[in-house]
Amino acid sequence: MQQQALSAMVAWVRLESALQGYNQRLRREFGITGLQLAVLRILMERPALPLAALRKALVMHPATLGQSIDELRTMGLCAVERDRRDK
Repeated sequence: MQQQALSAMVAWVRLESALQGYNQRLRREFGITGLQLAVLRILMERPALPLAALRKALVMHPATLGQSIDELRTMGLCAVERDRRDK
């Protein structure tokens, strides 16, 4: 059992390192993060997706997702519209 736990931890560290490298490369080459790329891919499929549904799909904290979307909006990569039914 200890060997399995150790193997899982090593795999987790390697995955974390790979994701960090991927995010750095995306930022350097395209000016976006992995999360922002995921958001853009989802929005390609569902352009009028409410923010609450996007948060639920990505299981993200509202502030984290909001910051990423704000950056995408500032770069002109997405548009944000307020729902009149939303208070």
